[in-house]
Amino acid sequence: MQKDHDHWQINKPIKARGDDAKISDLVAQTLNTKVDSFVANDKVGAANTALNDGQGTVTFTAEGVDKALVLQMSKPIEAQKLYAKLSTRDAPLILSGSAGAILATKPNDVRDHHLVRLNLDTVDRIHVEPAGAPEILLARNGENWTIKSLNDKPANSGDVKQMATTLQNQLVTAFVADVATELPKYGAG
Repeated sequence: MQKDHDHWQINKPIKARGDDAKISDLVAQTLNTKVDSFVANDKVGAANTALNDGQGTVTFTAEGVDKALVLQMSKPIEAQKLYAKLSTRDAPLILSGSAGAILATKPNDVRDHHLVRLNLDTVDRIHVEPAGAPEILLARNGENWTIKSLNDKPANSGDVKQMATTLQNQLVTAFVADVATELPKYGAG
């Protein structure tokens, strides 16, 4: 996942818009995880072994910072506990087992459910192609809209804004696939 300007984008395993609130919450939850305890000297070897066979890592890369922060996590070691190690620290730590929840995140868990993300101020043309009816082409003319397909007849700007708002407020009820390889069986791809 990568933040592009003010919005999150999912880059792998699929390319999709991210849900800004959900991803920000996930990042904050991970970054704000409190250390449960520190690993005793006589348990450091066991902790490092568990981390080498761990459940995964989370890498945070900040703009303008050369070195990424890597959080390595082990599989659960006991009731609701896991070992962790930060790339900025030498010693392994013990975290609450809930910290590993970020590694169970699936793409659809953090995808944006809005049908479109639209800023009407940056749109200058809208094509509407109803089946079995003539195409409607709307064009921006300053702050107003015209119907190009009807020789620049003025369009009701309030209706154009309402149409855009309606599209922006439409929510996807479910995603049919987590990965792009499944799309052809749904007629997409």
